[in-house]
Amino acid sequence: MKDQGQKTGTQFLAGLAIGLCYVWLIVDARAASAASVSALGLCARVIVPSLFPFFVCSNLFCALGLERPMERVLSRVVEPLFGVPGSGAAALFVGLTGGYPSGAQSVGALYGGGSIDRKTAKRLLLFCNNCGPAFIFGVVGPSVFGTSLAGLLLYLVHVASSLLLGIFARKSGHMQERTAQDAENVPSVSFSSALTASVKKSGQTALEVCMFVVVFGVVTAMVQTALRLVLPDWALVIVSGLLELSGGTSALAEAAMPQGVKFALASFFLAFGGLSVHAQTKAVLSSAGLEGLPVFFPKLLHALLASILSIPVYALFRARLEAAQTFLSQAPVLPFAVMELMLCAAICLAFRKMAGSNLRGDRV
Repeated sequence: MKDQGQKTGTQFLAGLAIGLCYVWLIVDARAASAASVSALGLCARVIVPSLFPFFVCSNLFCALGLERPMERVLSRVVEPLFGVPGSGAAALFVGLTGGYPSGAQSVGALYGGGSIDRKTAKRLLLFCNNCGPAFIFGVVGPSVFGTSLAGLLLYLVHVASSLLLGIFARKSGHMQERTAQDAENVPSVSFSSALTASVKKSGQTALEVCMFVVVFGVVTAMVQTALRLVLPDWALVIVSGLLELSGGTSALAEAAMPQGVKFALASFFLAFGGLSVHAQTKAVLSSAGLEGLPVFFPKLLHALLASILSIPVYALFRARLEAAQTFLSQAPVLPFAVMELMLCAAICLAFRKMAGSNLRGDRV
């Protein structure tokens, strides 16, 4: 009876929230439309150019079985540090360079390919799903702090806290290892078929990510409208950052608060990702057969650690941040997105060369 009562109460609150959403969408349709347009613009300018190539690369990497030689080479480094097999290095690299949620997508691809088990996937998610350098360098640094030096420091804090979390959570235990017989039983595929399948799967993933960005962009606008009369500006900034990362950083840029507080909050927002990123990650994991893996608490731990580390970093570079004049200051996000696209193209060419060498019977 108690469980039934809790379920009824949850359903009532959910129905009430949905009803309020209906009312707001009808009463303030112009604001809802503007929020949708803004979110779609974000998808076109940042999300698709930055994430889609990395989605293709991670899927192609696993489809061609290229994580197996990486596992043999890097297991001596990754295994003692993080307690994961060497193939996890692929997810770590993509997660640190591709942005949310490409790291989770790479973990799902490794799991789908049989390189890791569910326990290893759960451990990798602690430190392999991160914000990318394009957003931190090109958006957060210049727009919030007026210099890309702040973006560089935030990215270093982001990476350091992620790696430390992976090291702290290391456990000695079972890790799935592929035997020689298992490796021989893995069916080989041609590069053309692997590329086609990777592009299709990546397109679906990118579309799902964009849908969540639009939904949470509208939700953020609605929540700000509802709470603007009862919450101070600084609290609205925090609410925006907890809901959606890009909206939170935009609100942080306009907030009137000390730079040190902004730096710590920016570090927290970047590591936490916002509920929008959590929903995107859940969708990616669900499509890979990894339903039920925790997302909220790992990102919360990452955010707390990152914000703590950002305090001494800001204190150390405070004078330079206040008077910094760097050659990247006020740089738009586009050059960084182009750099990521060029990096992905180089990785794809390397994949093609390796596939041509390893799969001689399936060359295209």
